[in-house]
Parts: sequence; C-alpha cells; structure tokens
Amino acid sequence: MSSFVYIPVFILSMASGATAEGAFTADEYPTYDACMLQAEADAKSMVREWDEAEAAGRPHLFESVEVRCVKKEVRDVRSR
Repeated sequence: MSSFVYIPVFILSMASGATAEGAFTADEYPTYDACMLQAEADAKSMVREWDEAEAAGRPHLFESVEVRCVKKEVRDVRSR
C-alpha cells in the first residue's frame, strides 16, 4: 500500500547568476496547501535573514528564492 505526501523544493538564485535546487525530504506534508504554506513562510524567513546580513555589511550569496511543492509516493512497508 502506498500514499502520497508533499515535500518543499527551494530554488535559490545566487548573486553569480547560478541556481541551486534542494528538496527537504525530511519535511513531509499531507496536502499541497500545507506544504506551500510552510515553504512560503520558510522562504520569507530566509529573505529576512539575507536582508539583515546585508544591512550588517556581510555579503550575501543569494539574490532570490522560489519554492514549490512536489508529490512524493510513500510506501507503507507494514502492509506487506
């Protein structure tokens, strides 16, 4: 038996123009909306931290962050 969860994926645009993508597979949400709600809050927090670092005179590596949530199949091994 299997079910689905949603995991957040963050796409970071670096000051150099490069991009990096990472999924937080430890963070699983039962619905797309729940995933996006938390991922957007996390992204806003990241941007706040970058702004604070820039205001303090520390260089920042990132220009922007985008988020999306992807569906992931989870197999229940106990049902075998």
